[in-house]
Amino acid sequence: MRLTLFFMGVMYCTYTLHAQNINVTSFCVNKTDSMAVVKPRYDINGSVGAIVKISQQNLPHLILKGNVIGNTINEDTVIIVYVLNNTKRLQLFHEGYIPKTIEFTELLDGCDGLKGGMVYHVQVCGTPQADIVATEIGARVLFFASNTKITKLKVNGKEWKIVNNTSSKLVPYGQYEYEAYTDGFSPQKGLVSVTPSFGRMTVNIEFK
Repeated sequence: MRLTLFFMGVMYCTYTLHAQNINVTSFCVNKTDSMAVVKPRYDINGSVGAIVKISQQNLPHLILKGNVIGNTINEDTVIIVYVLNNTKRLQLFHEGYIPKTIEFTELLDGCDGLKGGMVYHVQVCGTPQADIVATEIGARVLFFASNTKITKLKVNGKEWKIVNNTSSKLVPYGQYEYEAYTDGFSPQKGLVSVTPSFGRMTVNIEFK
């Protein structure tokens, strides 16, 4: 059996329709944005909060819930929210869409929560719509596909959900070991690097 892998780093959009989901398409720390320091907000203990700037596409009425400090600020397609130091997650709600919880600790290696005084940028997109490829520094979409039914896919030891022989997640830059399983064949293992030089990283697994 031969496993053929194709790695494509071209930034593009695919136009397959999905369920009514809120998708995170990019996440990063903006170290040059000083808004959290210049215009700070504090919790009841006097600790400065972090800022999350959410750029949205076709989600004009997002509702945010979590460790929020004060009211949100709406600037065209960007929603600015102050959150408590060490905030680990933020919930997004919009009429007609499945609620989305952003787990920040899963998007950046070594992140145990958002840090006060820092500004973080998140891009979200509602579907059905084009599957927007992540373009911000910090994370990329890692996408697996196969021409054969995959019974199980494990990436860095964790099992990923498979839908129509594909699986994808927004992951931090780094190296990812994967194992692909299908009936009648031995598990196939590989290593893929997700780096800033790529748009969506696609791994096509072809069993022969």
